[in-house]
Amino acid sequence: MIRPSDQLAKAEDPDAGMTLVEVLAVLAILSLAAVVAMPMVRPPSPERTLEMTAAEIARRARAVRAAAIAANGEGRILVDVDARAIDARVGEARVGETEGPRPVGRALQLPAGMTVTVTAAAADVEPGRIAAIWFFPDGSSTGGRIALNLGQRRHVVAVDWLSGRVTSFGPEARGGGP
Repeated sequence: MIRPSDQLAKAEDPDAGMTLVEVLAVLAILSLAAVVAMPMVRPPSPERTLEMTAAEIARRARAVRAAAIAANGEGRILVDVDARAIDARVGEARVGETEGPRPVGRALQLPAGMTVTVTAAAADVEPGRIAAIWFFPDGSSTGGRIALNLGQRRHVVAVDWLSGRVTSFGPEARGGGP
């Protein structure tokens, strides 16, 4: 014969099973893991890759401009067309100093299949197909455009020479837009 107190004792046994709250907590953790893992399983679309890369270049250009203003010095964005790399630097080496311009973050390597073209002042194109867009202490710049191409899509990051304002256009079909 089973007494009511025996049934109560079994219900209070911690090894008797899981509660609804525990099941929901496990499901929430699994859902969160799936959301985090999903972008790793499926690569972003070419349009998204192009947009993210252009946004990063624009962010770096704005950071260089702000650093040049704050330091009352100069900064530059260097674009190596052949290596498909973009570097940001602030400051210039003075005569007798061993330390040159300091980098702003690590150089950005463009994703596979993406090409870059640069429109910059002729004086700012260095040997080896490296172009520079300079930023000055008053916020102005030498101006220029960095065009990213991926497949038939194009995204342009433009720097106004007078104001130093950084603008991003695109993605657009190749042949159209700014």
